[in-house]
Amino acid sequence: PLLCDDAAGTIEEGLRIYKSLNADNVMIKIPATDAGYIAMRELSSRGIHINATLIFSPQQARNCAIALDDGIKASNKDTKGVVSVFVSRFDRLMDTTLGAKGLATSKLGIVNATKCYYEVNKLENSNIRTLFASTGVKGNELSPTYYIDNLIYPNSVNTAPLGTIEDWLKDGKKEQSVIISEDECDKYFKSLEQNGIKLKDVYEKLLSEGLDAFKVSFKELLSKLKH
Repeated sequence: PLLCDDAAGTIEEGLRIYKSLNADNVMIKIPATDAGYIAMRELSSRGIHINATLIFSPQQARNCAIALDDGIKASNKDTKGVVSVFVSRFDRLMDTTLGAKGLATSKLGIVNATKCYYEVNKLENSNIRTLFASTGVKGNELSPTYYIDNLIYPNSVNTAPLGTIEDWLKDGKKEQSVIISEDECDKYFKSLEQNGIKLKDVYEKLLSEGLDAFKVSFKELLSKLKH
């Protein structure tokens, strides 16, 4: 994360970490920035599996998928990539604003994640999957498995806190979710814009906050490792 705007530095560090770990199942996590897209393409072309992270907008998802698709095809190996789309942070940020405007709450995260899923799938590369991240529920207003239950899509991955996974194993929905149509996603986004919600600003705010939090947690990890 400290190299999120440094493509060359990210590539160098990614190669170093992958080589030092020497394990086939390792994925190098790279933030979805302009520099990150360059690094994703280069590292995946060398057969290194990539976790493209901190994806909030459909455009980010598409950029990551294109970079990974280009790299994987150049690698001539069974290289894999995931495009990690953050979900619940949208609702935690926007529900109060949406509710005050009389708009549905706890919806933006799932619709946005679905739109990102469509963007990834347009590349038609089965080695690239959408990963739904930030799918835990905070508070008691929603079922603890709400985000998992609504995003059980083909060729996707879901990461969630251990407690959420345990709740899902016990009471969660196991069958595939009905996938929101892309047209419905687009109509929903248009309705938000018509009600004064500037999605571009929301995406930029969440990415900025995500990068800052990622840097802090990474520095804390390095500090613990030193001690």
